[in-house]
Amino acid sequence: MKLKRVVKWKVSWYQVIALFFSGVIGFGLAMLAVTPELRSLFDPAYWGAMSRIEESLRLTHSKYVDENESGFGELADRAIDGMVTGLDRHSSYYPPVQYKAFQDDTHRRYLGVGVMIRNVEKGVLLTKVFAGGPAEKAGLKVGEFILEVDGESVEGLELDEISSKVKGEKGTFVNLLILD
Repeated sequence: MKLKRVVKWKVSWYQVIALFFSGVIGFGLAMLAVTPELRSLFDPAYWGAMSRIEESLRLTHSKYVDENESGFGELADRAIDGMVTGLDRHSSYYPPVQYKAFQDDTHRRYLGVGVMIRNVEKGVLLTKVFAGGPAEKAGLKVGEFILEVDGESVEGLELDEISSKVKGEKGTFVNLLILD
């Protein structure tokens, strides 16, 4: 005769909780391994740079004469813009309002010529020419500048004003004077 031994395993809440937290910690470590943005949180150079940026932001905000120009939001946008545009001519930063306009463009809520533009010190820069769009077919290239829209200078205009001049209903035409 054979004896059958039955072993009952009782799981306690402590074990369930320990297993859950082990999974969470394991997932977190896996994310650190595959996400460079998270790894930077453990880099002393990152915290040194953040300290310098924080101090500059705080001092500029408190010492600059024009409070309208030195709000934290404006200063952050300027700092991010300088950091990103300083990388190369293809990199750019859009503050929230301009980013919403960019989102409108990408969701095709209105039609344009198939370019992304940016107001820079030298003028209105073409930052992207969409493949297959009218701008690409007309030979426009990234790095060129728009000088006029339908015979009107764009100098001194805000980006949204220029953008609305370039947009139109399907089948309409616009004339751009381009500086390459």
